Amino acid sequence: MVNRRFNQRIAHVVVFTAISAILLCGCGYDDDQTAAVPQTLNNAVADLLGRPTELSQAKEMLTIQCARERGFNMPQTLTVNTGAEGYADVRGVFRSRSEAESVGYPSVTVNYDGGSDVLNAYQDTLNSEESERFDNEVQGVLDNPETNSACWFQATRWIYGSWSNYTDWSHVSDEYGRSKSDTTLNDPDVVAAIRDEYMPCMAEYGYKVRGLRAYEIAQREFGAYRMYNEPPDEREKTLARHDFDCQERAGLMDKLDAAMQRTAGKWMLENEAMLLERHELLEQAMDRAKQVIDGSVTYQTISQQAQ
Repeated sequence: MVNRRFNQRIAHVVVFTAISAILLCGCGYDDDQTAAVPQTLNNAVADLLGRPTELSQAKEMLTIQCARERGFNMPQTLTVNTGAEGYADVRGVFRSRSEAESVGYPSVTVNYDGGSDVLNAYQDTLNSEESERFDNEVQGVLDNPETNSACWFQATRWIYGSWSNYTDWSHVSDEYGRSKSDTTLNDPDVVAAIRDEYMPCMAEYGYKVRGLRAYEIAQREFGAYRMYNEPPDEREKTLARHDFDCQERAGLMDKLDAAMQRTAGKWMLENEAMLLERHELLEQAMDRAKQVIDGSVTYQTISQQAQ
């Protein structure tokens, strides 16, 4: 069964984001975007572009808890973070060793035959009447996102503080993408760090990699061995840990920070106030997400506070 309302909801967000990006960014920028950017601003933009996976994990956890409150016998909660790792506009970069070990390479090691979305997978088990109720009460339709009482919309608003906060944060990567002169992955210093430091380091661990493609090793040696919501095994953790160690030895995140100043520095300075404001909202959202993940906040406690 295809959940058309869920797909429509995602499509609405994507289209709305793209249109807003055009309006907010204006005409194209000069090829030369080089500018000296304060480190606090550079870090803020990297965080905004990184799309922390804890946010989607916490949102899904709240949605599931809400669904159970409404009589749907869903699994208790999502316990494993299966979001893709990344830093700034580059995928395949781990921010910490703990992230590397807990996330691994889900795009190639998770078996998605049973579905990559807990909500849709569960809905496919329902009869037509209950499925329609699930659409309305859990997934929700796109009408009035600021007040929509469906679980997914409630969870989104609580995590981000409001629907407008969520869409503002979602716009940043589109605005950045339209404004930068090139991807940071093509920056000469980043290319050199990967070629001359990262790849030789991985070779010392016994891995032959092509650029930041350790996921190819995971795909070849492990395959899609784990189910959605299952953590990486020791083999995958070891590869991810070595991957992070070599990225750190190459100073990759520092190189990416410097590259961002060369590819989007002027845009960052011109939009400094807006970017720092959105970063503050992101930090608040991360604090809420961590409370959900560690269990100190649940849908039930949020509902009680709202009464």
